[in-house]
This record gives sequence, C-alpha cells and structure tokens, in this order.
Amino acid sequence: MAEMIIPTASEELCEGHFAERAVNVLAFGLPGRGKTHFLSAIGYELIQRHGKRVLFVPSYRLVQRLLEAKRDLRLAAEIKKLEGFEVVIIFSRCRNARILP
Repeated sequence: MAEMIIPTASEELCEGHFAERAVNVLAFGLPGRGKTHFLSAIGYELIQRHGKRVLFVPSYRLVQRLLEAKRDLRLAAEIKKLEGFEVVIIFSRCRNARILP
C-alpha cells in the first residue's frame, strides 16, 4: 500500500490556492506565539514561489490609511490600490496585550 502524504497547513497555504479562491485565512493565538512570523513566511513564499503581489500591513496602519483617504475624498482610489494585491496580510501588534477576566 502506498504511503499517503497529507500536506500540512503551512505547505497548503504556501501554495496560495486560498488567494485564488478569495478565501480568508485567520490566525488566532496568544501574544508572542509566532503568528506574525508565520504569516510573513507565508507571504514571502507566495512572492518567491508564485510571484504573487502581497501587502503586509499592521491593522492600525491600514485603518489609518483608509480613514485618511476617506477624509481626503480619495477612498475609491485607495481601495483600487488595495485591489492590486492578490494577498493582503493584516496583523496586529499587541506586545502589551492583557487577557481580561
């Protein structure tokens, strides 16, 4: 009987099929567990292996960028720029986050 090889989640994500199907990928976990590092590695592989256009941006910066564009009446143009990316990786920097009871 042939050995069955099941791809790991990281291998599957590196193939980028989720982007072609417009599927969102969410990474949850406690602070300091490597989520941002993991997602940046996925983004890097998508660029290197598949030539995909990837935006890697902190959530606060993306929100600020969109709010400024709205204020300056150029929101449609800003959204058009974002549509040029095949993958957008949005991450949150919560170095001092506390879990409340």
